[in-house]
Amino acid sequence: MELKSEDVPSYLKIGKDYFDLRQNELAAALNRPTESSSGTTIDSNQTKLFEARDLLRFRQYGLAEDLLNRLTEKQVSKLDFLLEKVKLAWFRMDYRQCYDYAGQALAIDTYHAPANYYYGLAAIKLGKKHDALDGFEVASLDPTWRSAAYLQLAKYHYRIKQDEPALAYTEKAILANALNIDALQLQLLIQKRKGITLDTALCRRIAQYDPFNAFIQFEEKNEVLSRQEFASEKCFELAIWYADLHEYKRASTLLNKNKPHTEMLLWLAWLTKDEPMVSQGYLTRAAASNPAFVFPFREESAPVFEWAGEQLKNWKVAYLKALLYRFRNQGEKAKQLLAAVTTEPSDFGAYFALKSSLEEDKQIDMSITAMRQAVTTEPNEWRYGLRLVELLNKGKQYDQALQVSTKYRDAFPKNYILTLAHVRTLLLNKEYQRAEAELQKIEILPFEGATEGHNYYVQTKLMLAYQYLQQKSIRKQT
Repeated sequence: MELKSEDVPSYLKIGKDYFDLRQNELAAALNRPTESSSGTTIDSNQTKLFEARDLLRFRQYGLAEDLLNRLTEKQVSKLDFLLEKVKLAWFRMDYRQCYDYAGQALAIDTYHAPANYYYGLAAIKLGKKHDALDGFEVASLDPTWRSAAYLQLAKYHYRIKQDEPALAYTEKAILANALNIDALQLQLLIQKRKGITLDTALCRRIAQYDPFNAFIQFEEKNEVLSRQEFASEKCFELAIWYADLHEYKRASTLLNKNKPHTEMLLWLAWLTKDEPMVSQGYLTRAAASNPAFVFPFREESAPVFEWAGEQLKNWKVAYLKALLYRFRNQGEKAKQLLAAVTTEPSDFGAYFALKSSLEEDKQIDMSITAMRQAVTTEPNEWRYGLRLVELLNKGKQYDQALQVSTKYRDAFPKNYILTLAHVRTLLLNKEYQRAEAELQKIEILPFEGATEGHNYYVQTKLMLAYQYLQQKSIRKQT
């Protein structure tokens, strides 16, 4: 578009976006307060509660739990305090505690939507269906929680094969939030079970909101094609979604279309437990599988592992279950699970690395012992050697740390991470000249935040200078 010399455009349009060309910067400045006013008194305990809330949002659950444990109901708003405790208990898979905290919150405000929603979720886990329905119904009064609450009610009725109320609740959920993908998928599933032809318009709607939707692919083509990095996890997530709706056949069919790892095989055994021969076959495959790079984190896997542990006396079930509980902030429970293992692996270092990490904060010697087992089991895994060096240094066993760091430095001469660990260990052993010699040979590719090598270089030079000062070697220190 050409403009006349006297024309001054007001807006610039690029695609669907408009840019105001006459806007005054001062007029556009926001007035949102960015700091407390001088006359405002800040309650430090209330600030800590806000910090715990934000830590939960950032998934820093351990820090959030420590902070909440230092607060009491008398120091902060009891309702807000209970709500954060509810969220933490849900994450920890402590459903009884979650249910109790939510009940205490409802005793203060019976219409509190988040408390009612979590009350319903915990009640479902505890088999209290009437409490669950009551909680979700009250939560649906709040527009913020309405769509999620109606979805839970739809799922409940779908599980017990009451398609009419299930369909009605999905419609309400979609009305409250047109982008509720789970509700749209469930609506299609209900239609399919009722024998209604697949709604292509609804399929297109889901595809519009979620172009890589696995559910549509599976329902239309009975397969999921994906080139993403964790394609199997995408299928696993959908299979668990089906299992939650008691669609066990769909879930097992979907899992079988991938190359199932240990956790998936245990799920397949659980999904087919009504067919003992088939289920036993999956358990046998799980016992023979390699659980490397399998990291359970979903709460839905907890009952599967519980059942599998009763069927299969194998360290792999305990290991996966311990990983889940450690992630869910239940380190003591994870330690108990591993302590109960009678026959430990002889060729899987990650098992002992997990044991080591669970002991690190309280029993450094036990942590070092477990890490030595990991190194013995897989001596060529350099990360185990690195971790052992770090633990020995933390336990102030510097001479032993130097032996290990030297060994791995020689075995992996091009690994700068091991070399830096070796340099740090040399510094802790006051071997400054050797540390300087290592730093002269090392090559570290620059990357954001890469200050460790520089810090060691500065520290080495300063300590050498200090050492020469003590020896009165003025020329060397310069």
